[in-house]
Amino acid sequence: MSISAAQYIDGSSARQIQYDVYNENNVLKQKLKSRKNIKLKLKVIASVVLVFAIGFSVMYRYAQIVDINNKMSAMEIEYENVREANAKIKIRLEEETDLNVIKTLAEENLGMRVPAESQTVYIKVAGKDMTMVSDAYRNILDESSGNNMLATLMDKVREFTGLIN
Repeated sequence: MSISAAQYIDGSSARQIQYDVYNENNVLKQKLKSRKNIKLKLKVIASVVLVFAIGFSVMYRYAQIVDINNKMSAMEIEYENVREANAKIKIRLEEETDLNVIKTLAEENLGMRVPAESQTVYIKVAGKDMTMVSDAYRNILDESSGNNMLATLMDKVREFTGLIN
């Protein structure tokens, strides 16, 4: 009978145990099985909780979207009602506005008169738009800017554009 080296524990003359303690002992076997079952149950419970949390967050977002859509549709209805009321008011204003009534009220109550031909004066306005700045305002700007380099540069640009025009 030959004994192989695999049957001995390294550095010892003691032989290795040839049986599994968990298989031989029923109490240890039950403990190992229950440990495996507990881990499996915890994994299943964690997965169910995770799926529930994801589903709840998706449902919550959909609820928010539905709420915003309801508010938006209510505002659109309110907007249409305001537009209709505004259109009705404009129509009523146009119907009730009589230029003859306005003219008589202006002449009688306010003392206004239509100007005669001799009271009308026509003036000719130059064809180009320009802005005149008074010297007093320019002096105020110069005093407030002091040694401001940007203000000085802007003044030079204004003077240059004045020469081009």
